[in-house]
Amino acid sequence: MNMLRIMIIEDERNHFELMEHAIKKEFPDAMVELCEKADLCLDRLKESDMDIIIADYLLTGITGLELFEELKRREIDVPVIVVTGHGNENIAVKAMKLGAFDYVVKSGDFFELIPELIRKALRDRDLKAKMRRTEEEKKRLQAHLQQAQKMEAIATLAGGIAHQFNNALSSITGHTGLLEMEYPEDEKIMDYAKAMKQSAHRMAHLTSQLLAYARGGKYNPQTMSLSNFVEGTLPIIQHTLDPDIRLETDLPQDVMNVEVDRTQMQMVLSAIVAKSNEAIDPPGRIRISTRNMDIDQEFIKDHPGLTPGSYVCLSIEDDGKGMDEETRDRIFDPFFTTHFMGRGLGMASVYGIIKNHDGTTTVDSEIGKGTVVRIYLPAIPSAQARRAGLPAIEAEEEVEEGVVLRPQVELAMGEGTVLVIEDEEPLVKLFRQILEMLGYRVLEAMTGEEAVELAKTFDGQIDLALLDIKLPDMDGGRVYPLIMEVRPNLKVIVCSGYSINGPAQEILDAGAQAFIQKPFSISALAEKLKEVLEGK
Repeated sequence: MNMLRIMIIEDERNHFELMEHAIKKEFPDAMVELCEKADLCLDRLKESDMDIIIADYLLTGITGLELFEELKRREIDVPVIVVTGHGNENIAVKAMKLGAFDYVVKSGDFFELIPELIRKALRDRDLKAKMRRTEEEKKRLQAHLQQAQKMEAIATLAGGIAHQFNNALSSITGHTGLLEMEYPEDEKIMDYAKAMKQSAHRMAHLTSQLLAYARGGKYNPQTMSLSNFVEGTLPIIQHTLDPDIRLETDLPQDVMNVEVDRTQMQMVLSAIVAKSNEAIDPPGRIRISTRNMDIDQEFIKDHPGLTPGSYVCLSIEDDGKGMDEETRDRIFDPFFTTHFMGRGLGMASVYGIIKNHDGTTTVDSEIGKGTVVRIYLPAIPSAQARRAGLPAIEAEEEVEEGVVLRPQVELAMGEGTVLVIEDEEPLVKLFRQILEMLGYRVLEAMTGEEAVELAKTFDGQIDLALLDIKLPDMDGGRVYPLIMEVRPNLKVIVCSGYSINGPAQEILDAGAQAFIQKPFSISALAEKLKEVLEGK
Protein backbone atom coordinates (compact mmCIF):
# COMPACT_ATOMS: atom_id res chain seq x y z
CA MET A 1 0.00 0.00 0.00
CA ASN A 2 1.30 3.48 -0.88
CA MET A 3 2.05 5.97 1.87
CA LEU A 4 -0.98 8.04 2.87
CA ARG A 5 -0.43 11.72 2.00
CA ILE A 6 -2.57 14.32 3.79
CA MET A 7 -2.48 18.10 3.43
CA ILE A 8 -3.93 20.18 6.25
CA ILE A 9 -4.71 23.77 5.27
CA GLU A 10 -4.77 25.57 8.62
CA ASP A 11 -3.48 28.96 9.75
CA GLU A 12 -3.41 28.01 13.46
CA ARG A 13 -0.38 25.80 14.13
CA ASN A 14 -1.66 24.37 17.42
CA HIS A 15 -4.79 23.09 15.66
CA PHE A 16 -2.60 21.52 12.99
CA GLU A 17 -0.46 19.77 15.63
CA LEU A 18 -3.52 18.35 17.36
CA MET A 19 -4.93 17.04 14.09
CA GLU A 20 -1.54 15.63 13.07
CA HIS A 21 -1.23 13.81 16.41
CA ALA A 22 -4.68 12.23 16.03
CA ILE A 23 -3.88 11.15 12.48
CA LYS A 24 -0.48 9.66 13.37
CA LYS A 25 -2.08 7.58 16.13
CA GLU A 26 -4.21 5.75 13.55
CA PHE A 27 -1.95 6.12 10.50
CA PRO A 28 1.63 6.10 11.82
CA ASP A 29 3.19 5.96 8.34
CA ALA A 30 1.11 8.82 6.97
CA MET A 31 2.81 11.94 5.65
CA VAL A 32 0.97 14.97 7.07
CA GLU A 33 1.83 18.33 5.55
CA LEU A 34 0.89 21.78 6.84
CA CYS A 35 -0.01 24.57 4.47
CA GLU A 36 -0.82 27.94 6.09
CA LYS A 37 -1.53 30.05 2.99
CA ALA A 38 -4.00 29.24 0.25
CA ASP A 39 -1.82 30.35 -2.67
CA LEU A 40 1.07 28.21 -1.43
CA CYS A 41 -1.33 25.31 -1.01
CA LEU A 42 -2.46 25.52 -4.63
CA ASP A 43 1.12 25.66 -5.87
CA ARG A 44 2.07 22.72 -3.66
CA LEU A 45 -0.84 20.62 -4.95
CA LYS A 46 0.49 21.06 -8.48
CA GLU A 47 3.75 19.41 -7.45
CA SER A 48 2.50 16.46 -5.41
CA ASP A 49 -0.41 14.03 -5.28
CA MET A 50 -2.40 14.21 -2.06
CA ASP A 51 -4.89 11.61 -0.86
CA ILE A 52 -6.85 13.89 1.49
CA ILE A 53 -7.18 17.64 2.02
CA ILE A 54 -8.42 18.98 5.36
CA ALA A 55 -9.16 22.71 4.98
CA ASP A 56 -10.10 25.29 7.60
CA TYR A 57 -13.05 27.39 6.48
CA LEU A 58 -11.57 30.67 7.73
CA LEU A 59 -8.15 31.33 6.22
CA THR A 60 -6.19 34.55 5.89
CA GLY A 61 -7.38 36.31 2.72
CA ILE A 62 -9.62 33.48 1.47
CA THR A 63 -12.36 31.23 2.82
CA GLY A 64 -12.24 27.48 2.68
CA LEU A 65 -15.14 27.51 0.23
CA GLU A 66 -13.32 29.92 -2.08
CA LEU A 67 -10.30 27.68 -1.89
CA PHE A 68 -12.46 24.70 -2.70
CA GLU A 69 -13.93 26.47 -5.74
CA GLU A 70 -10.41 27.14 -6.97
CA LEU A 71 -9.47 23.48 -6.49
CA LYS A 72 -12.48 22.47 -8.56
CA ARG A 73 -11.66 25.03 -11.26
CA ARG A 74 -8.13 23.63 -11.52
CA GLU A 75 -9.55 20.08 -11.68
CA ILE A 76 -7.66 18.92 -8.59
CA ASP A 77 -9.72 15.84 -7.72
CA VAL A 78 -8.92 15.10 -4.08
CA PRO A 79 -11.43 14.43 -1.25
CA VAL A 80 -11.78 17.59 0.85
CA ILE A 81 -13.01 17.81 4.44
CA VAL A 82 -14.05 21.37 5.35
CA VAL A 83 -13.73 22.27 9.05
CA THR A 84 -14.55 25.43 10.98
CA GLY A 85 -15.22 26.69 14.45
CA HIS A 86 -18.17 28.74 13.21
CA GLY A 87 -20.35 26.13 11.64
CA ASN A 88 -23.77 26.77 10.23
CA GLU A 89 -26.01 24.93 7.80
CA ASN A 90 -25.50 27.44 4.96
CA ILE A 91 -21.76 26.78 4.92
CA ALA A 92 -22.41 23.03 5.04
CA VAL A 93 -24.80 23.19 2.07
CA LYS A 94 -22.37 25.30 0.01
CA ALA A 95 -19.50 22.92 0.78
CA MET A 96 -21.50 19.86 -0.22
CA LYS A 97 -22.72 21.51 -3.42
CA LEU A 98 -19.12 22.16 -4.38
CA GLY A 99 -18.37 18.48 -3.84
CA ALA A 100 -16.81 18.47 -0.40
CA PHE A 101 -16.65 15.02 1.10
CA ASP A 102 -17.72 16.18 4.55
CA TYR A 103 -18.23 19.22 6.72
CA VAL A 104 -17.47 19.18 10.43
CA VAL A 105 -17.35 21.74 13.23
CA LYS A 106 -14.32 22.06 15.47
CA SER A 107 -15.48 20.77 18.83
CA GLY A 108 -14.20 18.90 21.83
CA ASP A 109 -14.16 15.52 20.08
CA PHE A 110 -13.27 16.88 16.63
CA PHE A 111 -9.65 15.68 16.69
CA GLU A 112 -10.76 12.17 17.61
CA LEU A 113 -13.16 12.13 14.64
CA ILE A 114 -10.44 12.99 12.11
CA PRO A 115 -9.12 9.40 11.55
CA GLU A 116 -12.62 8.02 10.93
CA LEU A 117 -13.40 10.88 8.54
CA ILE A 118 -10.20 10.06 6.66
CA ARG A 119 -11.16 6.38 6.43
CA LYS A 120 -14.59 7.30 5.09
CA ALA A 121 -13.06 9.75 2.61
CA LEU A 122 -10.61 7.12 1.35
CA ARG A 123 -13.39 4.53 0.99
CA ASP A 124 -15.47 7.09 -0.88
CA ARG A 125 -12.54 7.99 -3.13
CA ASP A 126 -11.80 4.33 -3.90
CA LEU A 127 -15.46 3.62 -4.60
CA LYS A 128 -15.69 6.58 -6.99
CA ALA A 129 -12.48 5.49 -8.70
CA LYS A 130 -13.88 1.98 -9.11
CA MET A 131 -17.14 3.38 -10.49
CA ARG A 132 -15.18 5.61 -12.84
CA ARG A 133 -13.12 2.66 -14.08
CA THR A 134 -16.30 0.63 -14.54
CA GLU A 135 -17.87 3.45 -16.54
CA GLU A 136 -14.74 3.82 -18.66
CA GLU A 137 -14.70 0.07 -19.27
CA LYS A 138 -18.38 0.20 -20.22
CA LYS A 139 -17.73 3.02 -22.70
CA ARG A 140 -14.72 1.17 -24.10
CA LEU A 141 -16.73 -2.01 -24.60
CA GLN A 142 -19.59 -0.03 -26.16
CA ALA A 143 -17.13 1.59 -28.56
CA HIS A 144 -15.68 -1.83 -29.48
CA LEU A 145 -19.21 -3.21 -29.96
CA GLN A 146 -20.25 -0.28 -32.15
CA GLN A 147 -17.09 -0.67 -34.22
CA ALA A 148 -17.64 -4.42 -34.57
CA GLN A 149 -21.29 -3.89 -35.57
CA LYS A 150 -20.26 -1.25 -38.09
CA MET A 151 -17.60 -3.50 -39.61
CA GLU A 152 -20.03 -6.43 -39.67
CA ALA A 153 -22.66 -4.36 -41.47
CA ILE A 154 -20.14 -3.08 -44.01
CA ALA A 155 -18.76 -6.60 -44.46
CA THR A 156 -22.25 -7.96 -45.17
CA LEU A 157 -22.85 -5.19 -47.68
CA ALA A 158 -19.43 -5.75 -49.25
CA GLY A 159 -20.08 -9.47 -49.60
CA GLY A 160 -23.45 -8.86 -51.25
CA ILE A 161 -21.98 -6.34 -53.68
CA ALA A 162 -19.13 -8.72 -54.54
CA HIS A 163 -21.64 -11.52 -55.20
CA GLN A 164 -23.62 -9.37 -57.64
CA PHE A 165 -20.46 -8.11 -59.31
CA ASN A 166 -19.14 -11.63 -59.74
CA ASN A 167 -22.38 -12.81 -61.32
CA ALA A 168 -22.21 -9.95 -63.82
CA LEU A 169 -18.52 -10.55 -64.46
CA SER A 170 -19.22 -14.23 -65.10
CA SER A 171 -21.45 -13.23 -67.99
CA ILE A 172 -18.84 -10.79 -69.34
CA THR A 173 -15.88 -13.18 -69.12
CA GLY A 174 -17.94 -16.11 -70.41
CA HIS A 175 -19.22 -14.30 -73.47
CA THR A 176 -15.77 -12.83 -74.09
CA GLY A 177 -14.39 -16.35 -74.09
CA LEU A 178 -17.05 -17.43 -76.57
CA LEU A 179 -16.10 -14.55 -78.87
CA GLU A 180 -12.47 -15.62 -78.78
CA MET A 181 -13.40 -19.19 -79.60
CA GLU A 182 -15.80 -18.35 -82.45
CA TYR A 183 -13.71 -15.64 -84.12
CA PRO A 184 -10.06 -16.59 -83.52
CA GLU A 185 -8.99 -15.25 -86.92
CA ASP A 186 -10.68 -11.85 -86.59
CA GLU A 187 -7.92 -9.61 -85.24
CA LYS A 188 -10.22 -6.69 -84.40
CA ILE A 189 -12.66 -8.85 -82.44
CA MET A 190 -9.77 -10.49 -80.62
CA ASP A 191 -8.39 -7.08 -79.64
CA TYR A 192 -11.82 -6.01 -78.35
CA ALA A 193 -12.18 -9.27 -76.43
CA LYS A 194 -8.72 -8.89 -74.92
CA ALA A 195 -9.50 -5.36 -73.69
CA MET A 196 -12.82 -6.49 -72.18
CA LYS A 197 -11.18 -9.44 -70.50
CA GLN A 198 -8.43 -7.31 -68.97
CA SER A 199 -11.03 -4.91 -67.53
CA ALA A 200 -13.10 -7.82 -66.25
CA HIS A 201 -10.04 -9.29 -64.52
CA ARG A 202 -9.33 -5.98 -62.81
CA MET A 203 -12.91 -5.93 -61.55
CA ALA A 204 -12.58 -9.55 -60.46
CA HIS A 205 -9.50 -8.56 -58.44
CA LEU A 206 -11.53 -5.82 -56.76
CA THR A 207 -14.37 -8.20 -55.89
CA SER A 208 -11.84 -10.64 -54.45
CA GLN A 209 -10.75 -7.82 -52.14
CA LEU A 210 -14.38 -7.14 -51.24
CA LEU A 211 -14.82 -10.79 -50.35
CA ALA A 212 -11.61 -10.72 -48.33
CA TYR A 213 -12.98 -7.73 -46.41
CA ALA A 214 -16.21 -9.65 -45.86
CA ARG A 215 -14.13 -12.40 -44.23
CA GLY A 216 -14.27 -14.48 -47.36
CA GLY A 217 -12.03 -17.31 -46.38
CA LYS A 218 -8.56 -18.84 -46.39
CA TYR A 219 -8.50 -20.59 -49.74
CA ASN A 220 -5.21 -22.41 -49.25
CA PRO A 221 -3.97 -22.26 -45.65
CA GLN A 222 -0.40 -23.39 -45.07
CA THR A 223 1.74 -23.66 -41.95
CA MET A 224 4.75 -21.38 -42.27
CA SER A 225 7.15 -19.04 -40.51
CA LEU A 226 6.10 -15.40 -40.83
CA SER A 227 9.76 -14.39 -40.86
CA ASN A 228 10.47 -16.66 -43.81
CA PHE A 229 7.29 -15.52 -45.53
CA VAL A 230 8.25 -11.84 -45.24
CA GLU A 231 11.79 -12.62 -46.39
CA GLY A 232 10.43 -14.33 -49.47
CA THR A 233 7.95 -11.53 -50.20
CA LEU A 234 10.48 -8.68 -49.98
CA PRO A 235 11.53 -8.88 -53.66
CA ILE A 236 7.87 -8.53 -54.68
CA ILE A 237 7.31 -5.34 -52.67
CA GLN A 238 10.79 -3.82 -52.91
CA HIS A 239 10.36 -2.64 -56.50
CA THR A 240 7.08 -0.86 -55.63
CA LEU A 241 8.82 1.53 -53.21
CA ASP A 242 10.14 4.98 -53.98
CA PRO A 243 13.92 4.67 -54.56
CA ASP A 244 14.59 7.04 -51.65
CA ILE A 245 12.62 4.96 -49.14
CA ARG A 246 14.74 2.47 -47.18
CA LEU A 247 13.25 -0.91 -46.29
CA GLU A 248 14.49 -2.39 -42.99
CA THR A 249 13.67 -5.77 -41.47
CA ASP A 250 13.96 -7.54 -38.14
CA LEU A 251 12.93 -11.14 -38.81
CA PRO A 252 14.16 -13.53 -36.09
CA GLN A 253 14.18 -17.19 -37.04
CA ASP A 254 12.75 -18.33 -33.71
CA VAL A 255 9.24 -16.98 -34.35
CA MET A 256 6.54 -19.63 -34.09
CA ASN A 257 4.70 -20.89 -37.15
CA VAL A 258 1.28 -19.62 -38.22
CA GLU A 259 -1.40 -21.01 -40.52
CA VAL A 260 -2.09 -18.54 -43.32
CA ASP A 261 -3.05 -18.29 -46.96
CA ARG A 262 0.18 -17.23 -48.65
CA THR A 263 -1.49 -15.31 -51.48
CA GLN A 264 -3.79 -13.41 -49.16
CA MET A 265 -0.94 -12.57 -46.80
CA GLN A 266 1.03 -11.21 -49.75
CA MET A 267 -1.99 -9.01 -50.48
CA VAL A 268 -1.99 -7.87 -46.84
CA LEU A 269 1.71 -7.02 -46.74
CA SER A 270 1.61 -5.29 -50.12
CA ALA A 271 -1.42 -3.18 -49.16
CA ILE A 272 0.15 -1.97 -45.91
CA VAL A 273 3.54 -1.23 -47.47
CA ALA A 274 1.80 0.65 -50.30
CA LYS A 275 0.03 2.84 -47.71
CA SER A 276 3.35 3.50 -45.97
CA ASN A 277 5.02 4.33 -49.26
CA GLU A 278 2.31 6.90 -50.03
CA ALA A 279 2.56 8.44 -46.55
CA ILE A 280 6.30 9.14 -46.71
CA ASP A 281 7.87 12.23 -48.21
CA PRO A 282 11.21 10.77 -49.36
CA PRO A 283 13.69 10.09 -48.01
CA GLY A 284 12.11 7.82 -45.45
CA ARG A 285 12.06 4.41 -43.84
CA ILE A 286 9.73 1.41 -43.61
CA ARG A 287 10.55 -1.27 -41.03
CA ILE A 288 9.01 -4.75 -41.06
CA SER A 289 9.48 -7.00 -38.03
CA THR A 290 8.11 -10.19 -36.46
CA ARG A 291 8.08 -11.42 -32.88
CA ASN A 292 6.43 -13.98 -30.61
CA MET A 293 3.81 -12.78 -28.13
CA ASP A 294 1.90 -14.32 -25.24
CA ILE A 295 -1.47 -12.59 -25.14
CA ASP A 296 -3.39 -12.46 -21.84
CA GLN A 297 -6.80 -11.22 -20.71
CA GLU A 298 -5.49 -7.71 -20.05
CA PHE A 299 -4.32 -7.38 -23.66
CA ILE A 300 -7.62 -8.74 -24.96
CA LYS A 301 -9.54 -5.91 -23.25
CA ASP A 302 -8.28 -3.54 -25.93
CA HIS A 303 -8.18 -6.16 -28.70
CA PRO A 304 -11.58 -7.89 -28.82
CA GLY A 305 -11.84 -10.97 -30.99
CA LEU A 306 -8.64 -12.56 -29.71
CA THR A 307 -8.34 -15.33 -27.14
CA PRO A 308 -5.49 -15.83 -24.66
CA GLY A 309 -2.55 -17.76 -26.05
CA SER A 310 0.55 -17.62 -28.21
CA TYR A 311 0.61 -15.28 -31.19
CA VAL A 312 3.03 -13.96 -33.75
CA CYS A 313 3.04 -10.19 -34.26
CA LEU A 314 3.89 -8.74 -37.68
CA SER A 315 4.68 -5.01 -37.48
CA ILE A 316 5.01 -2.55 -40.36
CA GLU A 317 6.32 0.83 -39.18
CA ASP A 318 6.95 3.96 -41.23
CA ASP A 319 8.16 7.48 -40.53
CA GLY A 320 5.56 9.10 -42.77
CA LYS A 321 3.09 11.91 -42.16
CA GLY A 322 0.95 9.95 -39.71
CA MET A 323 -2.82 10.15 -39.25
CA ASP A 324 -5.26 12.08 -37.10
CA GLU A 325 -7.90 10.34 -34.99
CA GLU A 326 -10.66 10.70 -37.58
CA THR A 327 -8.54 9.02 -40.24
CA ARG A 328 -7.52 6.22 -37.85
CA ASP A 329 -11.17 5.54 -37.05
CA ARG A 330 -12.00 5.11 -40.75
CA ILE A 331 -8.85 3.41 -41.99
CA PHE A 332 -10.55 0.02 -42.42
CA ASP A 333 -13.63 1.35 -44.25
CA PRO A 334 -13.89 0.13 -47.86
CA PHE A 335 -12.76 2.72 -50.41
CA PHE A 336 -11.77 5.21 -47.71
CA THR A 337 -8.73 7.18 -48.83
CA THR A 338 -6.98 10.44 -48.03
CA HIS A 339 -6.03 10.75 -51.68
CA PHE A 340 -8.11 12.46 -54.34
CA MET A 341 -8.26 9.28 -56.39
CA GLY A 342 -9.19 6.14 -54.46
CA ARG A 343 -7.21 2.95 -55.01
CA GLY A 344 -9.71 0.28 -54.05
CA LEU A 345 -10.06 -1.53 -50.76
CA GLY A 346 -6.51 -1.56 -49.41
CA MET A 347 -6.71 -1.63 -45.62
CA ALA A 348 -10.31 -2.86 -45.71
CA SER A 349 -9.20 -6.12 -47.30
CA VAL A 350 -6.37 -6.32 -44.73
CA TYR A 351 -8.96 -6.15 -41.94
CA GLY A 352 -11.13 -8.89 -43.46
CA ILE A 353 -8.29 -11.25 -44.31
CA ILE A 354 -6.66 -11.04 -40.89
CA LYS A 355 -9.98 -11.38 -39.06
CA ASN A 356 -10.72 -14.49 -41.09
CA HIS A 357 -7.34 -15.87 -39.99
CA ASP A 358 -8.56 -15.52 -36.36
CA GLY A 359 -6.28 -12.54 -35.87
CA THR A 360 -6.64 -8.81 -35.46
CA THR A 361 -5.09 -5.65 -36.89
CA THR A 362 -4.25 -2.45 -34.99
CA VAL A 363 -3.09 0.94 -36.22
CA ASP A 364 -1.17 3.41 -34.04
CA SER A 365 -0.48 6.78 -35.60
CA GLU A 366 -0.11 10.48 -34.86
CA ILE A 367 0.32 13.43 -37.16
CA GLY A 368 4.03 13.94 -37.77
CA LYS A 369 5.03 10.75 -35.93
CA GLY A 370 4.46 8.06 -38.53
CA THR A 371 2.33 4.93 -38.36
CA VAL A 372 2.67 1.41 -36.97
CA VAL A 373 0.38 -1.36 -38.23
CA ARG A 374 0.45 -4.51 -36.10
CA ILE A 375 -1.03 -7.83 -37.13
CA TYR A 376 -1.57 -10.54 -34.51
CA LEU A 377 -1.94 -14.12 -35.80
CA PRO A 378 -2.46 -17.27 -33.69
CA ALA A 379 0.69 -19.35 -33.44
CA ILE A 380 0.86 -23.06 -34.19
CA PRO A 381 0.15 -25.35 -32.36
CA SER A 382 -1.84 -23.16 -29.93
CA ALA A 383 -4.00 -21.84 -32.76
CA GLN A 384 -7.10 -23.89 -33.33
CA ALA A 385 -6.58 -25.98 -36.45
CA ARG A 386 -9.00 -25.11 -39.19
CA ARG A 387 -9.55 -27.57 -42.01
CA ALA A 388 -8.53 -26.04 -45.30
CA GLY A 389 -11.29 -25.59 -47.85
CA LEU A 390 -10.96 -26.52 -51.50
CA PRO A 391 -9.16 -23.88 -53.54
CA ALA A 392 -11.23 -21.48 -55.61
CA ILE A 393 -10.79 -21.78 -59.33
CA GLU A 394 -8.96 -18.85 -60.85
CA ALA A 395 -9.29 -17.63 -64.42
CA GLU A 396 -6.73 -19.03 -66.84
CA GLU A 397 -5.28 -15.58 -67.39
CA GLU A 398 -3.48 -13.39 -64.90
CA VAL A 399 -3.35 -9.67 -65.48
CA GLU A 400 -0.65 -7.35 -64.17
CA GLU A 401 -0.64 -3.69 -65.22
CA GLY A 402 -3.08 -4.57 -68.01
CA VAL A 403 -0.91 -7.30 -69.56
CA VAL A 404 -2.11 -10.88 -70.00
CA LEU A 405 0.52 -13.08 -68.40
CA ARG A 406 -0.80 -16.60 -68.97
CA PRO A 407 -1.77 -17.88 -72.40
CA GLN A 408 -5.06 -19.59 -73.19
CA VAL A 409 -5.01 -23.37 -72.82
CA GLU A 410 -6.72 -26.07 -74.87
CA LEU A 411 -10.22 -26.81 -73.61
CA ALA A 412 -11.00 -30.08 -71.83
CA MET A 413 -13.98 -31.57 -73.67
CA GLY A 414 -16.40 -33.95 -71.97
CA GLU A 415 -19.72 -35.78 -72.12
CA GLY A 416 -22.69 -36.48 -69.89
CA THR A 417 -25.66 -34.57 -68.50
CA VAL A 418 -25.18 -31.47 -66.36
CA LEU A 419 -27.96 -29.89 -64.29
CA VAL A 420 -27.44 -26.13 -64.02
CA ILE A 421 -29.11 -24.73 -60.88
CA GLU A 422 -28.88 -20.95 -61.31
CA ASP A 423 -31.46 -18.18 -60.84
CA GLU A 424 -30.04 -15.54 -63.21
CA GLU A 425 -31.31 -16.10 -66.74
CA PRO A 426 -28.27 -14.61 -68.56
CA LEU A 427 -25.98 -16.98 -66.68
CA VAL A 428 -28.26 -19.95 -67.38
CA LYS A 429 -28.06 -19.20 -71.11
CA LEU A 430 -24.29 -18.74 -70.88
CA PHE A 431 -23.85 -22.05 -69.04
CA ARG A 432 -25.91 -23.79 -71.72
CA GLN A 433 -23.80 -22.33 -74.52
CA ILE A 434 -20.51 -23.22 -72.85
CA LEU A 435 -21.53 -26.70 -71.69
CA GLU A 436 -23.03 -27.71 -75.03
CA MET A 437 -19.91 -26.45 -76.78
CA LEU A 438 -17.85 -28.63 -74.41
CA GLY A 439 -19.93 -31.68 -75.32
CA TYR A 440 -22.39 -31.88 -72.42
CA ARG A 441 -26.17 -32.19 -72.38
CA VAL A 442 -27.74 -29.43 -70.26
CA LEU A 443 -30.73 -29.35 -67.91
CA GLU A 444 -31.82 -26.06 -66.33
CA ALA A 445 -33.43 -25.14 -62.99
CA MET A 446 -33.85 -21.54 -61.84
CA THR A 447 -35.18 -22.35 -58.35
CA GLY A 448 -34.45 -24.94 -55.71
CA GLU A 449 -37.90 -26.45 -56.13
CA GLU A 450 -37.37 -26.84 -59.90
CA ALA A 451 -34.03 -28.53 -59.27
CA VAL A 452 -35.51 -31.06 -56.84
CA GLU A 453 -38.41 -31.76 -59.18
CA LEU A 454 -36.06 -32.30 -62.12
CA ALA A 455 -33.94 -34.64 -60.04
CA LYS A 456 -37.07 -36.66 -59.25
CA THR A 457 -38.73 -36.71 -62.68
CA PHE A 458 -35.97 -36.63 -65.29
CA ASP A 459 -35.97 -39.96 -67.08
CA GLY A 460 -32.28 -40.46 -67.51
CA GLN A 461 -28.92 -40.09 -65.82
CA ILE A 462 -27.77 -36.76 -64.40
CA ASP A 463 -24.00 -36.90 -64.03
CA LEU A 464 -23.27 -33.57 -62.38
CA ALA A 465 -24.98 -30.49 -60.96
CA LEU A 466 -23.64 -26.93 -60.96
CA LEU A 467 -25.26 -25.59 -57.80
CA ASP A 468 -25.55 -21.87 -57.06
CA ILE A 469 -25.85 -20.95 -53.38
CA LYS A 470 -28.30 -18.06 -53.62
CA LEU A 471 -31.65 -19.12 -55.08
CA PRO A 472 -35.01 -17.30 -54.82
CA ASP A 473 -36.88 -19.98 -52.86
CA MET A 474 -34.17 -21.79 -50.88
CA ASP A 475 -30.41 -21.65 -50.59
CA GLY A 476 -28.02 -24.22 -51.99
CA GLY A 477 -27.46 -25.72 -48.56
CA ARG A 478 -31.12 -26.84 -48.47
CA VAL A 479 -31.21 -27.93 -52.12
CA TYR A 480 -28.14 -30.18 -51.84
CA PRO A 481 -29.52 -32.87 -49.47
CA LEU A 482 -32.87 -32.92 -51.31
CA ILE A 483 -31.34 -33.67 -54.71
CA MET A 484 -28.83 -36.11 -53.20
CA GLU A 485 -31.70 -38.00 -51.59
CA VAL A 486 -33.12 -38.88 -55.02
CA ARG A 487 -29.78 -38.89 -56.90
CA PRO A 488 -27.25 -40.33 -54.42
CA ASN A 489 -24.56 -40.78 -57.11
CA LEU A 490 -24.85 -37.21 -58.39
CA LYS A 491 -21.64 -35.19 -58.38
CA VAL A 492 -21.93 -31.55 -57.40
CA ILE A 493 -19.81 -28.47 -58.03
CA VAL A 494 -20.79 -25.53 -55.84
CA CYS A 495 -20.78 -22.36 -57.93
CA SER A 496 -21.06 -18.93 -56.32
CA GLY A 497 -20.12 -15.28 -56.44
CA TYR A 498 -19.40 -15.59 -52.72
CA SER A 499 -16.20 -17.12 -51.41
CA ILE A 500 -15.68 -20.68 -50.28
CA ASN A 501 -16.15 -20.02 -46.56
CA GLY A 502 -19.62 -20.12 -45.06
CA PRO A 503 -22.48 -21.81 -46.96
CA ALA A 504 -20.20 -23.11 -49.73
CA GLN A 505 -17.91 -24.84 -47.24
CA GLU A 506 -20.92 -26.36 -45.46
CA ILE A 507 -22.10 -27.94 -48.74
CA LEU A 508 -18.57 -29.23 -49.37
CA ASP A 509 -18.50 -30.67 -45.86
CA ALA A 510 -21.80 -32.43 -46.63
CA GLY A 511 -20.20 -34.20 -49.60
CA ALA A 512 -20.08 -31.91 -52.65
CA GLN A 513 -17.03 -32.57 -54.81
CA ALA A 514 -15.72 -29.09 -55.66
CA PHE A 515 -16.15 -25.33 -55.55
CA ILE A 516 -15.76 -22.82 -58.38
CA GLN A 517 -16.02 -19.11 -57.74
CA LYS A 518 -17.53 -16.66 -60.17
CA PRO A 519 -16.21 -15.21 -62.38
CA PHE A 520 -14.35 -18.10 -63.95
CA SER A 521 -12.93 -18.80 -67.39
CA ILE A 522 -14.29 -21.34 -69.85
CA SER A 523 -11.09 -23.38 -69.63
CA ALA A 524 -11.19 -23.39 -65.81
CA LEU A 525 -14.81 -24.60 -65.83
CA ALA A 526 -14.02 -27.23 -68.48
CA GLU A 527 -11.06 -28.53 -66.48
CA LYS A 528 -13.01 -28.67 -63.24
CA LEU A 529 -15.91 -30.54 -64.86
CA LYS A 530 -13.51 -33.12 -66.26
CA GLU A 531 -11.69 -33.54 -62.93
CA VAL A 532 -14.90 -34.08 -60.97
CA LEU A 533 -16.52 -36.41 -63.50
CA GLU A 534 -13.36 -38.50 -63.79
CA GLY A 535 -12.98 -38.58 -60.01
CA LYS A 536 -9.58 -36.92 -59.92
